[in-house]
Amino acid sequence: MNQLFRSVGGRTFLTMWSGQSVSQLGSRLTAFAVGVWLYQKTGQATPLFLSAIFGFLPGVLLAPFAGVIVDRSDRRQVLLLVCMGHLLLSSLFYLLLRGEIQLWAIYAILAFGSAIETFQYPAEASSISVLVHKDQLGQANGLFSISSGVTDLLAPILGGVLVTQIGIVGVVLLDLISFAFEFISLNLIRIPRPTQSQEGSSMKGAGILAQVQDGFRFILARPGLLSLLITFSGVNFIGSITADLQAPLILARTGSSSILGIVGAAFGVGILLGGVYMTSTGGPKPRVHGVFAGLGISGILGQSLFGLSQSTPVWMLANFCAGFLLPVLNGCSQIIWQAKTPADIQGRVFTARRQIAQITSPVAFAIAGPLADQVFTPIMNGSFGSSLSWLLGSAPGRGFAAMFVVFGILNSLTGFAGYLRPAARNVELEIPDAVN
Repeated sequence: MNQLFRSVGGRTFLTMWSGQSVSQLGSRLTAFAVGVWLYQKTGQATPLFLSAIFGFLPGVLLAPFAGVIVDRSDRRQVLLLVCMGHLLLSSLFYLLLRGEIQLWAIYAILAFGSAIETFQYPAEASSISVLVHKDQLGQANGLFSISSGVTDLLAPILGGVLVTQIGIVGVVLLDLISFAFEFISLNLIRIPRPTQSQEGSSMKGAGILAQVQDGFRFILARPGLLSLLITFSGVNFIGSITADLQAPLILARTGSSSILGIVGAAFGVGILLGGVYMTSTGGPKPRVHGVFAGLGISGILGQSLFGLSQSTPVWMLANFCAGFLLPVLNGCSQIIWQAKTPADIQGRVFTARRQIAQITSPVAFAIAGPLADQVFTPIMNGSFGSSLSWLLGSAPGRGFAAMFVVFGILNSLTGFAGYLRPAARNVELEIPDAVN
């Protein structure tokens, strides 16, 4: 870890990371406030999932084009433009909230925010490979996990208090301030352009559509990476169905936004300690074991245990387990992709990867609300649900709880099935590291 601080690239990375971390906290506070506001306004799960779709789908659709643009551009300039876009959008959101804002306006702002943010991921992820040595990728990715953990720890606690004290308008104002901090930090650094690789040289001069296709071809030509990606796509689909159900479940059973905040904070503690583990050790090796073990275990100890719980301490335990495993499995996966992909084409490859992994999530968001409101809730409120009261209790929210149990089991099965594919299991051995 000390070596990360000593190198010029490491110090540049740390400056970039600090600015991104502050803005991430501001954005997470806003997301928490919007979620609570939507559920309190409507009393239904469907608007939450509609907001997830609008905040997710544009970015997924634009991702491959964003990756090519990032590969052609200065990474720092891209991050600065993204930050400025967020500042403008949050300013508009702040002004609209001071009046009587409609649901469609929130959905539109989330959609534009998703389109802007899709440029941030490839610019940020591909910058890591040129700033730190490959032996320090575990520590660097672990630091991002730590900031995510701190964010997920503080956002629910602060969000629960701030929504009550200053309202959603005040929370968005804090988000604006956080983006200003990111803007300043980006103006203090320079991110070098990556060395051109053989793969990048062969793609040079092609049109943007051809270069978009090159990102997908790179993945398709490597069965190990493709198998890893297919597993993540399945897990993301199943996990997205319950992604926004914690708030409805806890609010239905307790009516307390404070408990919601405490339970959410346990997830943050898990991510924080998982990030500390990754930063201090670099993560498990082979990396692929960390990926599939994390996927398999998190479905049971995270989702299913959460649904079976009827008490705050067990909800916190389930969230902690899910949070701890998340930076481990995501960090190990990210290290594999960073090591196997030349830095000068990481933008297009990583966004192609992200689109394949997440393209199923909007479908999951679209069906999750109706599944919760029109299928699981009526069934669990009927005679069948009553017969399971010994397992899921008799309090409101049984339909949400049943969804956590069912889809948690499916998530674990998907993770374990992925490990049975030899191409995915041997990805680190069969694909040589890129020279970055």
